[in-house]
Amino acid sequence: MLSSIFIRNFTIIRDLTVDFGGGMSALTGETGAGKSIVVDALALALGGRADAGGIRHGEDAAEVSAAFTVDDAADARQWLDEHQLGDGDGAECVLRRVLFRDKPSRAFINGRPVNLRQLRDLGILLADIHGQSEHQALLRPGQQRRMVDDYRGSHAELKKLAELHSRHAELERAVGELSLGGESAGERVDYLEYQIREIEQLDLAVGAVEKLEEEFKRLANAGDLAEGLQRAVDMVDGEDPRAAAAAVAAAKRELQRLVQFDKSLEAAVAMLDEAEVNLSEAAAQLRAALAGAGGDPRRLREVEARIGVLHDLGRKHKVAPKALPQKLRDLAAERDRIAGGAERAEALRREMDQNLAAYGRLAESLSKKRRRAAAELGKAVSAEMRQLGLAGSVFEARVAFAPGGAPTAHGWDQVEFLLSANPGQPPRPLNKVASGGELSRISLAVRVACAAPGPIPTLVFDEADTGTGGRVAGIVGEKLRGLAGRRQVLCITHLPQVAAHGHHHLQVTKHNRAPVTVSVETLGGDARVREIGRMLGGRSVTAKTLEHAREMLGAGGGRKP
Repeated sequence: MLSSIFIRNFTIIRDLTVDFGGGMSALTGETGAGKSIVVDALALALGGRADAGGIRHGEDAAEVSAAFTVDDAADARQWLDEHQLGDGDGAECVLRRVLFRDKPSRAFINGRPVNLRQLRDLGILLADIHGQSEHQALLRPGQQRRMVDDYRGSHAELKKLAELHSRHAELERAVGELSLGGESAGERVDYLEYQIREIEQLDLAVGAVEKLEEEFKRLANAGDLAEGLQRAVDMVDGEDPRAAAAAVAAAKRELQRLVQFDKSLEAAVAMLDEAEVNLSEAAAQLRAALAGAGGDPRRLREVEARIGVLHDLGRKHKVAPKALPQKLRDLAAERDRIAGGAERAEALRREMDQNLAAYGRLAESLSKKRRRAAAELGKAVSAEMRQLGLAGSVFEARVAFAPGGAPTAHGWDQVEFLLSANPGQPPRPLNKVASGGELSRISLAVRVACAAPGPIPTLVFDEADTGTGGRVAGIVGEKLRGLAGRRQVLCITHLPQVAAHGHHHLQVTKHNRAPVTVSVETLGGDARVREIGRMLGGRSVTAKTLEHAREMLGAGGGRKP
């Protein structure tokens, strides 16, 4: 369950920590106090959409951390173990989200950075938020299908079905790539053969382009090269006594004469000996290079023409000339793939047929399970609706199996919610018969019916009692408290009949003194009586109102009489 939430610089909240207990917690406060902001912050920590506009004015970042105890969340513990993100003893899990104005948000689980998908995958195992507009989502076919699947736990079948659908799409793409079709495949192979021969004729060994460019540079600059080499030869071993070899030889002779006076000079003489040898070898190499430095105009033209061909071919294939050998390998690989494509395509088609057959069997099996779940859900929701003041209404979840179409990730079923508003009337699509107030109560009935068998440990209802009042509001409170016997329930409400059923009561207050911020206080005793009285009487809270509040708390179980 959710044990606490920490919020910093989110919308109008500057710094807020809220602790939660088990059972049912009612969050109340004046309109605009910030109750839904707390829920929005929790949704953000669970992986919801991030918007830099949610950062408090004047701040650069916002942060939300939600701490959960996971003793009652087996699926979440398993997920943490599989992703090696547990905290060691597995008792607690902290989800953290940080928003920035100028860069993407960051997500953390137990202090370790994760991607948003991971945060969202874990979040849906820990808490389920039913927002103020949730009754509108009830009209969407996809949401209706998900509710039926969640009601009796079709997750394993859906996961396998999605895998088969994904594999079908992969096979379809692969067959499409291979099946160029008779003549077009042959034409493509012929064209590739032509391109391959065109490159092969250049006989490009590894490094050949680089060597050719070096030769061109040498031939194109033969004059400068010869002049420079001649000067280098003269400076190293020319007739001028100032040449390096002559200077070294003279220095060596002088030192040899002086060795008789200082034996330590022998080392210097040895080094000059080595220098003479090195200078002699260098001079020999320079003379050899000078001998071959003469320009060959014909060879220069040949090299220049060959480089031109390489550049033309590189432009044709949109690669650098030195990348042509790799291009040759790529073309050969494509040729081989297409040449063997017909056989490969046939093998893939056989696999696709087998995959589709398995998909069909699983889709049909899932459809039968959905029809059973839909019948049970219809009865459960109808019973809940009758208790919520919709006597005579009958809810139906209809599943239509339409095999043979294109596979989808969720099967071949069309799921539709219908309502018979009065006895004897045929059921019609929900959006055709339900008014706004009725839709809100139907949504709550569906949520209560669906949540009862569910595995998620924390349920959040953000004004799910909209459109109710009086006796029905009291029943809503009873329903939520009943849910809280099996899991944690957090409920934002404006109705005292609902708030009175909470095991805990948290009052949200907005402080309008600059800077504006929000606080949350856990109420008990007389403070809770006064808040229920405010919700009952508005600005005029009398002794009679407070007495009514005490009676309501006693009847609701939120306070002992």
